[in-house]
Amino acid sequence: MSHVFKFGFGGEDIDIGEDPIEQQDGEHPTTELPIRPKGKEAAASPQAGLLKKYGLGETALSQLPSSISYNIIQVPTRKGEYIELGRREYFDIRAQWLAEQPMYTDASLAFPSATHDVVPEVYEGGLKTWEGSFDLACYLSTHLYYFLDFMLGCGTALPSLTLLYHLLSTPPEEDPPRRTFVFGDLNPAVIDLATLPNLVLTYASQRGLIPHNPGDLDIDPSLVSSFKHALEERNIDLQAVVGGWCSDYASLALWDTLPGTVLLLAAETIYSLSSTRAFTETVVDIMHRSKKRGDVAQALVAAKKVYFGVGGGVDEFLKELDERGGKGTLVWETGEKARGVTRCIVETKLKDRSFLQTEE
Repeated sequence: MSHVFKFGFGGEDIDIGEDPIEQQDGEHPTTELPIRPKGKEAAASPQAGLLKKYGLGETALSQLPSSISYNIIQVPTRKGEYIELGRREYFDIRAQWLAEQPMYTDASLAFPSATHDVVPEVYEGGLKTWEGSFDLACYLSTHLYYFLDFMLGCGTALPSLTLLYHLLSTPPEEDPPRRTFVFGDLNPAVIDLATLPNLVLTYASQRGLIPHNPGDLDIDPSLVSSFKHALEERNIDLQAVVGGWCSDYASLALWDTLPGTVLLLAAETIYSLSSTRAFTETVVDIMHRSKKRGDVAQALVAAKKVYFGVGGGVDEFLKELDERGGKGTLVWETGEKARGVTRCIVETKLKDRSFLQTEE
């Protein structure tokens, strides 16, 4: 049975300003698998349906609205400077969702309101940006990991946007290695209305196409074409996986990706006991499958130390991880002067696998 959670953040979206399908040419075919949810309640899970993977190429880009309202998020770099990322405004997402609601067959997606932020296994908060997402973006920006990036529960995808910004800031190589971003979310509407628009806004931000203050960006054919070209000349591939964590998630997530370095990113995904178990099983499964094909794999998980009233938190995650052959190390946490519940980032690996190396 699902329970509605309200976490008490003010405003329409979290304020992080104060805290540091058809296949077309060059696209991936849509791949679908029946979902077999994990856990004892699998038979009754609202996640039952199809797990789907597809490319975020021509077809997806053609469905973007003609204009996107955005605000600006500043993410610090290790040089003591900031990068500015455009992020789609929450009210703009809501307006498009209300207009296109009949398009989404998962009618269970109730748009966030004043009464709830999350409906477990139905809507996991992907249309908002959470504190842990910002924390992870800041950590990645100051460490610069290189990877096959897979963001579990991507939502607005701020951590992956940060990595994409840095990649787009580097000149294209003569023969660049393939770099893949895979964005996973329970709800297709989140990918369509938040993740993909934010990817385009990241490109526009990096190219200086949007000012330093909130505004509107026209999505015209020339912008989409230049965005695609920037990805192609750097051999960057964008993919999406839609559906709940299940026994087939890992195999589909890694399908059509090249062996190499796998970096799993997640923020605020361990807020309850049930979500922690399913998430941990999925993370460990992906790392095991990655190891079998010769990859180096790890995860970075941003979360609050404890989620009061719902049972989740870092200690429970570390316990579940240990029982499944994984190991976690705390690599960052808020200082003693920080307000509210302690937030942290856990670096996760298999017990017999070394951590990834960051750029020195």
